[in-house]
Amino acid sequence: MIRLWPITHLYLDTVAAPPLDAALAPRIESHWRTMLAASPRLHDGRIVRVLACEPPTLRVAFDTYKRFAVGAAVPTGVLALGISGVVTRRRDDRDEILLGRRSPQTRIYGDLWETAPRGGVDASPTATSLTLADIARQFHEELHEETGIVATSTPTPIAVVLDDFARTYDVVLRIEVPADTEAAPREWEYTQTAWKTLAESRALDSLSPPTRSLIDWLAALSPT
Repeated sequence: MIRLWPITHLYLDTVAAPPLDAALAPRIESHWRTMLAASPRLHDGRIVRVLACEPPTLRVAFDTYKRFAVGAAVPTGVLALGISGVVTRRRDDRDEILLGRRSPQTRIYGDLWETAPRGGVDASPTATSLTLADIARQFHEELHEETGIVATSTPTPIAVVLDDFARTYDVVLRIEVPADTEAAPREWEYTQTAWKTLAESRALDSLSPPTRSLIDWLAALSPT
């Protein structure tokens, strides 16, 4: 199920993560080893999970990618916080949005198109809280790493999207870039990038489910 909440601002309430059921630990380790054997690219690290969503407030805590990754097989209850970009440009009288086609190697939605960039929110080992500035900084990093675009303006939060299948809450950040901005895949996450109008994006059969919901919502807001 996909749910979308429009927002105009975002509050982040950082709290302590609930304790893990000790009985799950052996199952987590066993399944993680299986996942590593199948995909050596995986690595554990500190992530941000969402404990409660009451837009425009998200209650968040720090956790590990391992506990999130095994969640499809082991009931850890970890829902990861992510960022999803809505990068726009106006060129030749066309309002266009940046899309990226996911690599078949991605965790889910391989070969499907999504708004770019998109990724999980990481946390440094010493972080004790999360701010909107932290999320904006990671958005700019993801945008450059995945598409080559260097943006300097501050992105605006416009929505929160829950994807039950992905087990994620994405903060949707919008930013406009100059008309001559180009994009190209720089990392393994995307095999293609493209600038499309909202109408062209909606016509694609191969949109990921959360992107389909987001594009439909943006189209409903568009005056044309």
